[in-house]
Amino acid sequence: MESLPQHQSRYFLRSTSKRKFISGSSTSAGDDENPTSSNRVVQKKKKQKVVQEKQTSPEEEKVVVLPVDDVSITKDAAIDDGSIDLLLNFKRFDMVENFPDHHFSSLSLKTMQPPKAWAKKVQDEWNILEHHLPDTIFVRVCESRMDLLRAVIIGAQGTPYHDGLFFFDVFFPINYPSVPPQVYYYSRGHRINPNLYNDGYVCLSLLNTWRGSAKERWIPNESTVLQVLVSIQGLVLNANPYFNEPAYAGQSGSPYSKSVSMQYSEDALILSLKTMVCSIKNPPHHFEELVAGHFSRRGRDILVACKSYIDDGAQVGCLVKGVVQDAGNDVTKCSDSFRNQLAGYITTIVEAFKTVNVKDCDEFLSLAKKTVIPEKITPLKKEVIAEKVLSLDDQKAASSGKKSAPKMSTKKKGKIAPKKDTPKKKEKTALAQKAKTSGKKSATKKSTITPKKKGKIAPKKDTSPKKKGKTTPKKSTLKKE
Repeated sequence: MESLPQHQSRYFLRSTSKRKFISGSSTSAGDDENPTSSNRVVQKKKKQKVVQEKQTSPEEEKVVVLPVDDVSITKDAAIDDGSIDLLLNFKRFDMVENFPDHHFSSLSLKTMQPPKAWAKKVQDEWNILEHHLPDTIFVRVCESRMDLLRAVIIGAQGTPYHDGLFFFDVFFPINYPSVPPQVYYYSRGHRINPNLYNDGYVCLSLLNTWRGSAKERWIPNESTVLQVLVSIQGLVLNANPYFNEPAYAGQSGSPYSKSVSMQYSEDALILSLKTMVCSIKNPPHHFEELVAGHFSRRGRDILVACKSYIDDGAQVGCLVKGVVQDAGNDVTKCSDSFRNQLAGYITTIVEAFKTVNVKDCDEFLSLAKKTVIPEKITPLKKEVIAEKVLSLDDQKAASSGKKSAPKMSTKKKGKIAPKKDTPKKKEKTALAQKAKTSGKKSATKKSTITPKKKGKIAPKKDTSPKKKGKTTPKKSTLKKE
């Protein structure tokens, strides 16, 4: 990623106990030292607020604009007003006093004095995050523990992770930025992605936890934490996570890999929903307001998407800005097993959303009673599917310019289906097969036991019927001398 531009409109100052921000490019440090000038600025701001409050009408106050993805929501929507206030007041970047539940809290730097270059680099990271965080990433840092950071990423629309909250703990080691930061993922016991493991391990080239080219790996004094977070959001939590696995990355064009990828995305969505429920029940420290406000606002859209998956068989990840884009056709519909599994989990999702004041959730409880019976594939339907889905041989032939072999029709004319065998006939055929096999075994045993004698041939027995009164003389087999 390219280096981000640094804005000069705000200056970062460090004091003994708190950090201060001075807005405006024309403001200087001398104005901050003069108490009279700062008091005048505060009084002017207070007067401006009073004038704005008088000018606003009651009708204008009903419209609330949320900063997450530029969607205006009125109070008539099915969202609790208190949850909207929580989401509005939650800053994308802020400082907290401590991190009692941070994964790396035991890795303390208190025993050693960090170098000044390390502290300056961490402050530079804070400054970049403060100014350049996207709307779907929120970060909290700790003043007493500058080595700790916590971030949450909102899953992108059009992916199996849409509207989910994914939390990460970051640790800056003492030799940072010579080495990349350590990142831990809160999996809640679910592996939702090939790059995010159950134990919290994050597999990413930028973190040097996976092989990659020199440009893809961590570059000291160039790579940033913002790049790490954006890479996880865009490259890891993508629309087709199955192909994140290097072994399957080159198979993205085959029909078989497409079906397996769709199945993996279905499993990822189920695990993402389970992660949502875990986050609602046990939100990470300092993110309680964000969890409540986010799911209160997006809960109904998530349930609408689940309804489309169960009723219409829509593909996973079809929800974009609260609207289902494509319900799919017979070939591209989601699997029946996924629809049944999702229907069995609807009650748990609805009960969790009720705790964050999502209104009118009970109307979706009827989805829990819907079970999809797997449809039997008839020979005629097999032909339809075979015509719609190209095989690998056809693709290779099309790419090479050769004509593929004509397909044989599955219908057979002029043949009558054989009658089914009765139990008696089956017993007779079984006995006959046993007799044949036993006869073969005995013949082979005799042939192996009796050795052949050379020079003598055993005379054949005369099996012809003998006539009475007449005897035929035996011919001598000796040669006359």
